[in-house]
Amino acid sequence: MVSEGDEVLKGKVLATEEVEEFEEFDLARFFSISPKKVSKVLSISPGAKIEKGQIVAIKKGLFGKGTIFKSPVAGVFVGLSDKGILKIKTKSEKKELSSPLSGKIKEKKGNLLVLEFEGEKIEGGWGRGGKVFGILDILGERDEEVKLSQLGPEDKGKILVAGGKISLGIVNKAEALGIAGLVGGSISPEAETNELTIVSLGDKGGSVPKEIWQELEGRKGKEILLSGEENFLFFPKNL
Repeated sequence: MVSEGDEVLKGKVLATEEVEEFEEFDLARFFSISPKKVSKVLSISPGAKIEKGQIVAIKKGLFGKGTIFKSPVAGVFVGLSDKGILKIKTKSEKKELSSPLSGKIKEKKGNLLVLEFEGEKIEGGWGRGGKVFGILDILGERDEEVKLSQLGPEDKGKILVAGGKISLGIVNKAEALGIAGLVGGSISPEAETNELTIVSLGDKGGSVPKEIWQELEGRKGKEILLSGEENFLFFPKNL
């Protein structure tokens, strides 16, 4: 929904996708008839809405007796295949991709969109995980050790910063809580994560440098970008 060179604001819809789900039923087998004859037993037309339990096909029999097929699902009758398969659309959902920041569309190629924006970067020592956006929050003081009790469900989706060492226990709990990212003075290279992004800002011993810590404290409550793979924190200029 955008082109290269377009200026976009945060929240603008960049792309949409229609996500659909279907159920299929073999009526030829159900009625024990030729696939070519299935269309003759249908009691609905393409595009018709179907309720769960609704009769959609009837095969008449002798002496008024017959066989009926009731739809196990609700949806829309899409069509009938040449093999006698009934297809019902059970879900249709429109998904939207919105711009996380205000910026400029630098590149558009196939399913790829590259968004260019200005900001300030802080390089880390090492990291792990992909790029995530989240609200920055501070865990205690720069010289304090982080305790498990300091992390809770209210931190889900946030990027948390600790001044000192972050233990494996903290990393594991953060991932279990759905926290987006962790930044610390030092994080054990043994830490393994799936969804959680982690970045270490300090040296092997220890703590986030004082001037960086003060910068991060001043950014508390702001949305930032954290990249584990490229080892940096990024503060968008327009936020």
